Amino acid sequence: AEEFDQRVYEGRELLDQAVGDAPWLAPLLYYRAEWRYEYEGDPDGAFVDLTAAAKTQPQFVEARLALATMLMARNRTGDAEREIAEALRAVPDLSAARLLHGRLLYYAGKTKEALEEIELAWRLSPGDLSMRRAAKRLKNAVSGPIWTASESVESAHYRIVAEVPAAASKTERERIAKGV
Repeated sequence: AEEFDQRVYEGRELLDQAVGDAPWLAPLLYYRAEWRYEYEGDPDGAFVDLTAAAKTQPQFVEARLALATMLMARNRTGDAEREIAEALRAVPDLSAARLLHGRLLYYAGKTKEALEEIELAWRLSPGDLSMRRAAKRLKNAVSGPIWTASESVESAHYRIVAEVPAAASKTERERIAKGV
């Protein structure tokens, strides 16, 4: 455990140095955001780095989607919508962006639009099984029971955690807490 802690500390030092040497490289900010979130439990620091990455390189969709996910968790759905729109403007056929947009629409009560986005995400990623499973869970949530808050989707570059935004109704939050 102590050796792991030392490596985490050294890794963060290297990331900080790299960001200091090349602050214009958005992927470095993105990787440091992941580091802060995963290893340090620092969502606020991760949020700062993701915001900077999105501003530094507007076409960097992974940072935009991760930022949108954090914005949704903070109930800043308008800002999340803008980040998703920018990601889709850069890569219109990105299934992860379509899926996240479907989730946002679902929590906004726009069921028909949510289903359209989910189905498009499904069609765009025929070989990505984790994305297809996530789309299926979300589609089932739109038309049936909702998934538990602990489920998540992982892709090669980022993780979209299926957190329940504060905008979810009290009934939805209760169902999720009970695992129904």
